[in-house]
Amino acid sequence: MIFQKFRRGAQVICASWVLLGLSACGGSGPAAVAVPGAPTMGAATPDPDSASVRIAFTPPASDGGAPITGYKATCTQAVEGPFGTAATSPVALWFGESVSSPVTVTGLTRGASYNCTLSASNSAGTSASSASVSVSLAGP
Repeated sequence: MIFQKFRRGAQVICASWVLLGLSACGGSGPAAVAVPGAPTMGAATPDPDSASVRIAFTPPASDGGAPITGYKATCTQAVEGPFGTAATSPVALWFGESVSSPVTVTGLTRGASYNCTLSASNSAGTSASSASVSVSLAGP
C-alpha cells in the first residue's frame, strides 16, 4: 500500500508492506522559503495639509512561500544637482509601514519633492525595492 502525507509544505511519501511487516518513508523535506517579490507601485497621493503621502500598491506576484508580514515605503527628498538634474538626498529618509495598501509616509516637508520606493517582507527577509515614484507636496 502506498499513500501520501503532506506536512507543512513538505511532501512525504510512505510505503507500507503489511504482509512483510516493513514500512519506509522518504520525502522532499521542508519547503524552501524565499524573500517575496517586489510590490508594484500605484498612485502616490500627496496630502499637503498633513505633510504626508499615501502610496497605493499591488502585492507581489510571489510571497516567497511564506505570508507577507508587512510593507515598507522609503522616501528620499529630491534635490537639485549641480547642473539642474534631479538627485536624491542621501541623508534624509522618511518611512511608512503597513500590512496592506496603501502605506502612508508622514513628516514630509511642504513644498518639497520626494522619490519613494516600496518593499515587502516575510519570514525570510525583505524584497528588492519597487520602481521609484516621484511625488511633490504643495508648499505654503
